Amino acid sequence: ERLRRGVVLGLLTVIGVRLILGGAGIA
Repeated sequence: ERLRRGVVLGLLTVIGVRLILGGAGIA
């Protein structure tokens, strides 16, 4: 379960960074 939690946090971080960086380009 610890690994699963790490994977989820990792994905959320990657998605968050992409939204922030991509959001600047979209906006």
